[in-house]
Amino acid sequence: MPMTKTNKPNFPWLTISFILCAVTWTYLLLVTEMLMINDAMGYESLGRLLSLGHWKEYFTTGPNREPLYPLIISWSMRLGENFSLSYQTVQKIIQISFLIAAQILVLKVLDKCNIRDGLKALCILYLGFSPALTNSALSLYSEIATYPLVLLAVLLLTEIWKSLPAGKPKGTILSAVALGLVMLLLTFTKGIFELITPLLMLPFLFLLAMQKKSRPKTAVFAAVFALIFFLPILGYKFLNNAYNNNFVLTNRGSAAFYGNTVRAAQKLDPARITAALSYIPDAAGQFCLDTLPKEGCTFWSYKTSDAISQTKVAEMIEGSILNNEQHRLLFSLAAKEILKNPLQYFLLRIVEGSKLFFWESTSMGSVVYPDWISRLYESAILNRALSWMAGAMTIVAFFTAAGFTWRKRKDLFSSSPASASSATIFCIFLFLLAYIAAHSLFLVLPRYALPAAPLYLILIAFMANGLTRTK
Repeated sequence: MPMTKTNKPNFPWLTISFILCAVTWTYLLLVTEMLMINDAMGYESLGRLLSLGHWKEYFTTGPNREPLYPLIISWSMRLGENFSLSYQTVQKIIQISFLIAAQILVLKVLDKCNIRDGLKALCILYLGFSPALTNSALSLYSEIATYPLVLLAVLLLTEIWKSLPAGKPKGTILSAVALGLVMLLLTFTKGIFELITPLLMLPFLFLLAMQKKSRPKTAVFAAVFALIFFLPILGYKFLNNAYNNNFVLTNRGSAAFYGNTVRAAQKLDPARITAALSYIPDAAGQFCLDTLPKEGCTFWSYKTSDAISQTKVAEMIEGSILNNEQHRLLFSLAAKEILKNPLQYFLLRIVEGSKLFFWESTSMGSVVYPDWISRLYESAILNRALSWMAGAMTIVAFFTAAGFTWRKRKDLFSSSPASASSATIFCIFLFLLAYIAAHSLFLVLPRYALPAAPLYLILIAFMANGLTRTK
């Protein structure tokens, strides 16, 4: 009998990637501790308050930080008590589960983009080994909770973009509810999503409504989404207003915006401009301090913008301007500062937003590591090599996605449903535009880039897939 040729099974790269990540995380779970400094102490304090069921005190002492992450910490504290474990151990397990969920969702997005298995495995592996992302899973900071939610938002946006023009009214309301809840959870984790959401949804819905077949369904979708997203946020603000006379989501928005805006309106000289640019690849400012005069570097640190806002707030308190009146005045004064030199302000927003491309770092998390890992991560050469290489790849991948979206505009805006890959890259690009635009209005700290990191990795994999595609 003639021999029949059989296909060899593919090598299980993905399975190996998941196993390697699981082994690494188990080791890190056992040998690391959360470092209680700065914001981590505040999260711990709020988590303890909520673990005791003291919601009234949470509001009367507010406005405090967004409620979802402290609530998760409170669950860890209760579980820790029930199982005689440190709450930090429980919290690390929960946060590593967020990272696993992010891996699974990244894999789903990569499937939609038709990425080859080898690149999928590399993407999943780096997601698990990235110093910045693993640091966030082992630190008591809220960014880790956003990873699966951001990916869910992109998947939902993709399905909505494909389904509404296809004449499928069934599921319109369900899609609006699902996306509204995901964006709401993101906002209750990181308050900046209160601004990101309209910046994302307004152009998304406008572009969707340009297709005549989808207009009625788009109107229904927008109305349901707005109810699901805005009503709980308004309710939360009303609670803050009732208990602490502040109709706001968190305690940082107006002051942070004012301090950064006033600084951006001040006169710039070549030294300050050079220092500002040096902050792009290292938002923490260490590269600036290592290479440029200290005075110029200090001007762009968070301490300067905080000092500006704290001085103004102290003046207002002395003048009996408090709470909601204070927030309104800070925004009003910031608007006047922008009008003094709008071009300079706009250019500095581009500089600020550019920091978000440099998301990788070995020194971002507040984690106590074993000595050998600490020595490795303390290497400035390794830190900058990883950060700058990841940043350069991210920038190229971002603009590659922009070019791809432009080339596929006929597919995206035709009367028939767009292809899965076109719709997915378009939605990722639109999400990142809104994310960068919103953050550019404030001061960008290194960890603020982390919620976007899984999307950056997807774009890098998509770019590599195109570059290595065989004809």
